[in-house]
Amino acid sequence: MLTIDGFKFFFDNGWLLVRASGTEPLLRFYCEADDPEKVDKVLDWIVNLK
Repeated sequence: MLTIDGFKFFFDNGWLLVRASGTEPLLRFYCEADDPEKVDKVLDWIVNLK
């Protein structure tokens, strides 16, 4: 996990970055993976955490 500009989590063949917006009062999520479906699953998971 890197914490330079938020929190970057690494997983098999991809990563998820969670950081505060610099212009709005919200969190931003960035994700990259080897498969678009994997990106969708990761973003769905993080957005629906309770």
